[in-house]
Amino acid sequence: TIQGGVDHFVWDAVPSPQGINAPFGVTITAKDASNATVAFFDGTVALSGFVDATPVSIAPAASGAFANGVWTGDVSVLEGALDVFLRADDGSGHLDHQQARLRAVRAKKQRIFSSSAPSLIAGVAGNR
Repeated sequence: TIQGGVDHFVWDAVPSPQGINAPFGVTITAKDASNATVAFFDGTVALSGFVDATPVSIAPAASGAFANGVWTGDVSVLEGALDVFLRADDGSGHLDHQQARLRAVRAKKQRIFSSSAPSLIAGVAGNR
């Protein structure tokens, strides 16, 4: 890793609960190896969702351009699934170390997503 260059991405807390196919706000920050924000990063990242190794449909498939090392935008999970992880990947080997995690639950015959915060997933609000 080049000193001061992008080493990984960090997701801010994901609001809870989330509905299927309903946009929710997310913030992703480019970080260096010391966990400092890489303010000059102005690229984009691929966004994906998965449960274990199985892909889960989300939109959009890519972020917009980062500004001062940060991207804030809306993401939608397009299908119901349990324990959905969201991933940010710049295509150069810099992934998020801890992905945002969403848990689907049933409420009044409608699946909704709520954020979960296991101790290994940093930056995601909620209880397990």
